[in-house]
Amino acid sequence: MNKLLGNMRLATKFSILGVLGALLVAASLVPYVRQSMQDIAVASREQSGIEPVKQLLRVVQLVQQHRGLSSVALGGDSGAEPQRAAKQQEIERAFADLDRSLAALRIDAGVSGAVRKTAGQWQSLVGSVANRSISGKESYVQHTALVADYLLVLDGMLDDFALSLHPEEQGYHLIMAVLVHLPNLTETLGQLRARGALHLAQKTISPEERTGMAGLVDGTARASATMARSLAKTMSRDQVLQDRLGGMVRESESLARQVGKLAREAIVEATELTYAAGEYFKLVTQAIDGQYALMASAMEALDQLLIADIAAKQRAQLAMLGAIVAVVLIVVLLGVAITRSVTGPMRRAVEAASRLGEGDLTVVIDAERKDETGQLLAAMKATVERLRDTIGQVQAAAQQLASASAQVSSTSQSMSQAATEQAASIEETSASLEQMTASISQNTENAKVTDGMAAKAAKEAKEGGEAVRQTVEAMKRIADRISIIDDIAY
Repeated sequence: MNKLLGNMRLATKFSILGVLGALLVAASLVPYVRQSMQDIAVASREQSGIEPVKQLLRVVQLVQQHRGLSSVALGGDSGAEPQRAAKQQEIERAFADLDRSLAALRIDAGVSGAVRKTAGQWQSLVGSVANRSISGKESYVQHTALVADYLLVLDGMLDDFALSLHPEEQGYHLIMAVLVHLPNLTETLGQLRARGALHLAQKTISPEERTGMAGLVDGTARASATMARSLAKTMSRDQVLQDRLGGMVRESESLARQVGKLAREAIVEATELTYAAGEYFKLVTQAIDGQYALMASAMEALDQLLIADIAAKQRAQLAMLGAIVAVVLIVVLLGVAITRSVTGPMRRAVEAASRLGEGDLTVVIDAERKDETGQLLAAMKATVERLRDTIGQVQAAAQQLASASAQVSSTSQSMSQAATEQAASIEETSASLEQMTASISQNTENAKVTDGMAAKAAKEAKEGGEAVRQTVEAMKRIADRISIIDDIAY
């Protein structure tokens, strides 16, 4: 590994660090993006369920109204039949709208199957009511069971569109108030309307039926209070919502109390049922319509809340991604700047070292930086300066050495000339010595001759006086020759 890294350039090493940093960022960014996309998808799914839920609640409202009209018509009030027939057609149109809305959405098979089942139940029920083949009580029971099935479909739709699992507290309480508590309140009021209208139309009620009506009155009060508490939790966090729905909530509670009071006085506690069924139906319907008006306003607020939630999540995602992109860009720019700040001086240091290796001491090194590369360049600059000083000293010494060498050369030439002259003298001396040697040799020969001559002279002297004269002359010649030898020896 060290060898591998040692063979890499600094830019490559920094690039590897950048890639590793990008991988670390991606490792944390990908889960965030996935989660944020999932949150946005869930919020979008919630918002897409608002319209079909509205249409289903519209069907519930109309079926509740048809239940009451059917109770009045089957209870003996023939004047209510045209209204019932018109309400039947209105329900048929509401069913068609619901089917089109669900067909355009991806919906759970169980929910779509339940919708088809309730549609079949409705067709069977409305046929029996139109043919008057069932009694008012049976119509009430079957209508109530059908509404209960619709509310189960509503619960399935809330789950399928993730509305029942809304993660934020304000939206959760608003959803519970609008799509759970308010529908339960309207159904309780609807049952109170249908059963009360039937009893008033028949002008008879049993003790058990009075008890049932009393239970519905108490259930209306409880459902109204539950709905109001749930909306209060939502409105306490949003003043705009408080201003928008606060008055309608108070009106809803007042209408529920009025209906409870009317049902108790006109039916539960009345000794005789003299209150007009049509008027009772009308007043309770107004109260129920007030609940649905509150529901419509709250549904609109819920829709806006979900749209705002989607937009907020999208903005948060974009802000986070923008921040990450900005940070990445800053890191990249800093990385490039740092890489250049390191590799640039290092490259200049390498170039300077190469020129120094080639013997170029004229290189100029900028050592103004204070980091490690600046310290390296400063050290190289000091090295170059010391080399320049050393080379200067070497040059001065070389010059002195050259001067001394010149002097030595001059002296050597003088000595060579003297030696030449001495050699010439020696040659002359040698020649003289050779001459002397020759002269000595000649002297030796001469001495030998002289010795012979002396011996002869002595012999002759011994032989007689007659040879004295010759001997004297010979001695003179010897004396002359000795004089010559003395000159030579000198």
